[in-house]
Formats: sequence, structure tokens, C-alpha cells
Amino acid sequence: MQAAEAHKPDRGHRRRAPDPSTLDVFTHRLSHTWNHGLGEIITTLLDAGMRLTALVEHDSVPWEALPGQMVVDNAGEWRLNTAPERLAASYTLLAIKA
Repeated sequence: MQAAEAHKPDRGHRRRAPDPSTLDVFTHRLSHTWNHGLGEIITTLLDAGMRLTALVEHDSVPWEALPGQMVVDNAGEWRLNTAPERLAASYTLLAIKA
């Protein structure tokens, strides 16, 4: 399978609930989230003396971020039902101390 095919969504498949007996049990379930725009994040990194070395947008996330508007692929990644390329659902940013 080529790399491009690995990220191709299976548009007709909905994720089924996993078998509970196969799941790891998390004992600490507290999570924190912050909603910061990409411009704010990059500006903060640059102001801190970091040098941006890579920024890659992804059209998928590992959870159903928009219920009812996403489908899951064979790798467990969720994308928009229609035109997933129009949304940068997540990104990878790499920066080093300048």
C-alpha cells in the first residue's frame, strides 16, 4: 500500500464500539485542553526564541471531533464526511531553540 492510500478515508464505514475486554483501563482520566489559534502558538514560539522547522497539517484526528459529520478510516482516524481536505483537523509542529 502506498503512503497516499494509507490516509484515504473509508467513507462508508462507521466506527463500532470496541470490545471492553480488549481495552486498557485508565486510572487517571483528567485531561486539560486549551483553544489557541495557530497564529498565537507560532508567535509565542518565535517570541520565546524558538525556530520553526516544520509545520504539517492533517485532515484527521484520532477521535470523532464533530459527531455525525465524520467517518473513520481503517487506521482509526476520523475525517469530515465531505471534502476532508478543507479542514486542517490537526497539525504537527516542530520547533528548536534558536
